[in-house]
Amino acid sequence: MGVGPNYVLDKGLVSTGSVAYALGELVVPSGDGTKSARATSAGALVVFVNMENCDAWRVQTGKAVLGTRILGIARVLAGAAVAVGAKLTNDTTARAVAGGAAGTPSFGIALTAATAAGQYIDVLLTPGNTM
Repeated sequence: MGVGPNYVLDKGLVSTGSVAYALGELVVPSGDGTKSARATSAGALVVFVNMENCDAWRVQTGKAVLGTRILGIARVLAGAAVAVGAKLTNDTTARAVAGGAAGTPSFGIALTAATAAGQYIDVLLTPGNTM
């Protein structure tokens, strides 16, 4: 797949926490819906994909508004090998992994494959889906 824009719906959210955010990490809504937190609970209800890098210092100011993707095709960091067509959930590092128990929230379907953790894959976001 190409690396050009594939967005349908993006939203700016204030990033919370004390660590850096990376392009393609998975985030969940936090607080009143205007903030996001890294999705570090495995199998979380992932709603957003972070679309830019942000260093820890900027996050700690409490003023870092980062672009997040809600709907469309997003470039996502894989947490393990992923096959094309796999339903995806998150791991404890806020990255995409295939599979999960029945009823586990799934945030998307892999459009490209990864052979190892740390690689980027293209994902069709499917909010509200389950395994």
